Amino acid sequence: MKTTTKNKFSISIKISLIVMVVSFLAIATLSYISYTQAKQIFITHTAQILNKNIEEYAKYIKDAIDKLKYNITILSYNPSVKGFMRAYIDKYKYDEKTNKTFNQYKKDIATIISLMMKQNPEYFQIRILDAKTGDEIIKLIKENNQIINLPPKKLQNKWDMQYVQNTLKLQKDEIYISKINLNREFNTIEFPIKPTIRVAKLIYTNNNPTGISVINANVKNLFNFKKLKHIKDTKTYIANMNGDYLFNYDHPEKEFGFEFGKDFKITYDFPFLNAIYKNEKDKVTFVDEEKNLILEAQKVYITPSR
Repeated sequence: MKTTTKNKFSISIKISLIVMVVSFLAIATLSYISYTQAKQIFITHTAQILNKNIEEYAKYIKDAIDKLKYNITILSYNPSVKGFMRAYIDKYKYDEKTNKTFNQYKKDIATIISLMMKQNPEYFQIRILDAKTGDEIIKLIKENNQIINLPPKKLQNKWDMQYVQNTLKLQKDEIYISKINLNREFNTIEFPIKPTIRVAKLIYTNNNPTGISVINANVKNLFNFKKLKHIKDTKTYIANMNGDYLFNYDHPEKEFGFEFGKDFKITYDFPFLNAIYKNEKDKVTFVDEEKNLILEAQKVYITPSR
């Protein structure tokens, strides 16, 4: 009798243990499945947020470029600029159409350009060049928040500059948009450095190109790099079409390395971006589970082909 009771008790314990183990495994499995699903939902949700943010910033860049193009067009077609060029090419420095002299127009143009620079703080230099020689005819710059109209002795010849030669090849209504690089004065990189994008357009007089209008914009301000430093839980990196860093959240010393003979490529730090640089994709998402990171990247076209 005692033996039988003991056996029954032993069997019930075994059954209970088996039930407990099976239950534990079931709970663990369900927990794992729930965790995996929750993790995937979190990743998907975060990627969607990143995608929205990157789309908004891409639009911000495009809008800034479009505004630059609009302003260079307005400047080039301005009646006072047209009169300024007519007076400039006249041997008496006089515009018969308006009875104004070149010097009178020069004051008007300085006022127009100064107003444009005040309305657009990111513009630090606006010029009009001679389309035949590359000589600067008028040049206003911004220094320490002051707008300065440079005297003739400080004007330069820019004939050999790429943006001048490329602008001269354009059709009447086309606009030149430069690559982003560091501003140079007298063929020397200006310090403190000014990451610069230039837009330029031909000015026509009697259907002949006589001048070139040029706007230099500071990319740090134009693309609002300062704001990118303060977005919570997000790091931003921007590179050009060659993979060179223009903005690096973690290592600003890598920015514009190509200007100083340094080879700092974004693809070295983020190999998954090779799909973009090989023109296989315009947008990629990558999950780095080891570092607990979600990365989203996309090309930004400033023109249909660039």
